[in-house]
Amino acid sequence: MIKLLLITTLFVSSITSANTLGNDELKVVFFDRYAPLSWLVNDEMQGILVDTLKGTLEDDLKIDVQYIGLPWKRAQSMVETGIADAFITVPTKKRLKYSQCSNVSALTVKVGIYTYAENPRMNELMKIKTYDDLKGFSIIDYIGNGWAKSKFKNLDVTWMPTLNQTFMMLASKRADILVRNNYNFDFFSRSLNIQNKIIKLPAILSSVDFHLCINKNSPFVNRLDDFDKSIIKFKNDGAQALIINKYKH
Repeated sequence: MIKLLLITTLFVSSITSANTLGNDELKVVFFDRYAPLSWLVNDEMQGILVDTLKGTLEDDLKIDVQYIGLPWKRAQSMVETGIADAFITVPTKKRLKYSQCSNVSALTVKVGIYTYAENPRMNELMKIKTYDDLKGFSIIDYIGNGWAKSKFKNLDVTWMPTLNQTFMMLASKRADILVRNNYNFDFFSRSLNIQNKIIKLPAILSSVDFHLCINKNSPFVNRLDDFDKSIIKFKNDGAQALIINKYKH
C-alpha cells in the first residue's frame, strides 16, 4: 500500500511539475479498463477513443498529446483539479462545472440491457423499454461511472470496483441487469468467454455521445472548435469506422 501511494504521488507530482514548467503537451486521461474504447496494454493506452484522438488531435491538428490510463474516478479528479487537461466522456452537470466540451461528439454508443441466461424474470425483463422500467430489478455497475449514477437514482444498484467484475457478477447471476454500451459488451463477453451466459435484451435505452472535454483553465480549451471540425472530417472520411472495425476482432 505504501509503495502504491508513493508511485501515485510521484506520478501526479511529475505531471504537476510539467504543467508548472509550461509543457505544451495536451495531457488526456482515460479509463484504463474500458476496452475496447480505452485500456492499458504493456504500459500503453489503446482503443477506439485513443486512436480517434491520434487521428484528429495529433495527425490533423498537430497537437502533442500524452495518453494517460488510470482508474476512472482518479482520472476524472485529475481533470477537475487541473493536473490533467482533458478526457473523453459524457458531459454531466458536474463535469461541465470544471470543463468545456466539444460541440461534436467524439463517439456515439448505443446503450443496451443485458441479463444472465435463464433469468426467472425474463418475461418481465423483455418488457423493459426505458430507464424508468429498471425499477424493481437489481442492477450492477462500476464505481466512478457518473453517467450511470445520474441515471440510476433510487434504484437497486451494486457498485463494483471494475468494469470487468460487473460482467463476471452478471454471468454468475448476482444481479438481474447490466446496462452497457454495445462496444463494451461485445469486447468483454468475448474476452471473458461468457457469450453463452449473458443475453442481450431487445431494448436500446438510448444513444450516448462521448465528447472531448477540456478543463476550463487549460490553455488547450481554445482548440475545441478545431477539434469539432477535425472529428467531423474524421468521421466523414470513414477513418473512425475503420478504427471501430479494427477493435471488433
